[in-house]
Amino acid sequence: MHTNEGHDRVLGGYDGLLGASAELYAGGRPLTDPLLSPVYGELNSLFPPTLLVSGTRDLFLSDIVRFHRKLIAAHAIAELHLFEGLSHAEHVQEPHLAEADDVYESLAIFASYHFHSTCNNTHPTSPRILNVTSGMFHAKL
Repeated sequence: MHTNEGHDRVLGGYDGLLGASAELYAGGRPLTDPLLSPVYGELNSLFPPTLLVSGTRDLFLSDIVRFHRKLIAAHAIAELHLFEGLSHAEHVQEPHLAEADDVYESLAIFASYHFHSTCNNTHPTSPRILNVTSGMFHAKL
């Protein structure tokens, strides 16, 4: 879904470079492959604590909301922080924005609360922070 097609100041629209980049990233796999985006996979309560950040102009806002609802339905720990007027990852490209400070403060609090005692955990289900970039979900330790 591309709810904010043409309204996202960072991504603009899906057609063109973004769509071609997604296809290249997928390497011939369908874009609905759960290995590319967990929104299409089976989730359970063992999914790592997840903080999702988006803005009301984010091209992928609908996908992010769908993923958040799916996490909640699976009884996973999930928070969605939505910022008025921000485009996709605009807080990264415009670090001077007040919202950028809010995003990073929220991330610090979330990480401190959920990962403080698990930082050295090497179990396959140990928590990871999910960062949404280019519509794909990438795990970071």
